[in-house]
Amino acid sequence: PNDILIDGAKAAGILLEHIDGDSGALLAVGIGVNIVSAPSDVAYPTARLVDHADQPPSPADLAARIDHHFWAYMKDWRANGFANIRQLWLTRAKGIGEAITVRLPNEELSGVFEGINESGALILQSGAEKRIISAGDVFF
Repeated sequence: PNDILIDGAKAAGILLEHIDGDSGALLAVGIGVNIVSAPSDVAYPTARLVDHADQPPSPADLAARIDHHFWAYMKDWRANGFANIRQLWLTRAKGIGEAITVRLPNEELSGVFEGINESGALILQSGAEKRIISAGDVFF
């Protein structure tokens, strides 16, 4: 779960890429925010910050804010583990307890979104089976 929604429309999202390199594991983090424009050729509604703020931040100001909060959360994670961040995420999550569809590379799953586990993976109750999903496209 990695999108930020405004009134049910995607305004921002992150993409994580894990790479095992010669010097150890690496993580590339990409962040996209729709400040003044948003894609129209996608399968879900999109939002722009300019439509929801009296004065949206400039790209530089937004990047500085994201950087500040990112490192504050990293400090908390290093000191206390993932539990605090997980709880904050769960209080803001859309759709917990609702029916969702998760599109994976080789299959599509439907079930009830139960939250995220201690590793940050999505928990999907699909019939009698509980599935733990670390990557996929989620549709509400």
